[in-house]
Formats: sequence, structure tokens, C-alpha cells
Amino acid sequence: LANRGIDVRALETFTGRAEVGHTPDDPCGAISALRARGFAPDELVDAGLAHRHALTGALHDFYRQRVLVPVRDDLWQVVGIIGRNVGHASSAKYKNPPRTAVYDKSVNLYQPLPVPTDRSGQVVVVEGTLDAMAIAVAAIRAGKAAAFCPVTQSGRELSDVQVRRVMAMHPGSIVLGFDGDD
Repeated sequence: LANRGIDVRALETFTGRAEVGHTPDDPCGAISALRARGFAPDELVDAGLAHRHALTGALHDFYRQRVLVPVRDDLWQVVGIIGRNVGHASSAKYKNPPRTAVYDKSVNLYQPLPVPTDRSGQVVVVEGTLDAMAIAVAAIRAGKAAAFCPVTQSGRELSDVQVRRVMAMHPGSIVLGFDGDD
């Protein structure tokens, strides 16, 4: 993230909470750490943090060698985690959480900053999680964090539900900043 100019400390200082995590290149690294903190295997599977091997039933990390970014609900509670690959190029760039009781990638949005309270503020919809985080950090550094609310979907498309959610966030104009690909 530092190579991309994303100062996570600035974001975490502003929000007062952890905004990024990381999992090692170990098929059970996160599972081992979470089990040591008292989480049961079924809890890890139900939360979308682990999956069971089809034949052996052994637990494996759902996220492996990834930067982890929490997706929060309207009360800022974590409902899912997006994993950005920082390891093997053969792995998918992003890994979204599986659908759970509280997370649905066609409903939830990653939103690192609160909605602007000023009528002249703007919601900025971008394609990638790191794009939204970079805009949040730039706004914080410029002293404009209260004026911009970057958000992004967890996938290639912005669903109708997400469009309605974005439109309901703020009365001002919405900026769409998607990549130019099909």
C-alpha cells in the first residue's frame, strides 16, 4: 500500500480503528491465529474466514497472502472482508467474502469515510477497494475528509441496490470514477 501512496496510518488515525490487515502465505496462518484467540472452526467457516477441504474436512484460510480490508455496515460494524492479493500472480486480484447472513456483495459497499455532512460534499464511486482507500487518504491529507465519501462495490458491477444506496447517501451530485474497460 505504501508503494501506491496509501498511508494507512493516516486513515486509521482519522477513523480511530484498524482499517487494514494481512494474512501470511500459509494455508492455516489466519486460522491458527484466530483459533488461539478462541474462535471455533464453525465460527470461522460461517464468518467466511475459512473453508473446509472437500475430502478431508480440514480447515484452510479463505484469504491467504492478502491485504485485508473490512467492509462495514451503516453502524460501522464489520460485515465482511475484502482480500487484495499481494502474493502469487496466479491468484485472483481480489477475493470477496462469501455471502453470509450479514454480507452480500450485491448490497454492501466498502466506504472508508463517513458521508459528507455538508451539502456541497460528494460521494465518489470507484471500481476498486484500494482506489476508494487512496481517495480517502488523499482527502484526509488535504483536510477535506468531511467533503468526500469514496465508496466501491465488491465486484465488477454496481448493482441496482447499490445504486439506490449510493443515491440515498447524499443529496449532492455523485461522481463515478470507473476504469475504462468493458
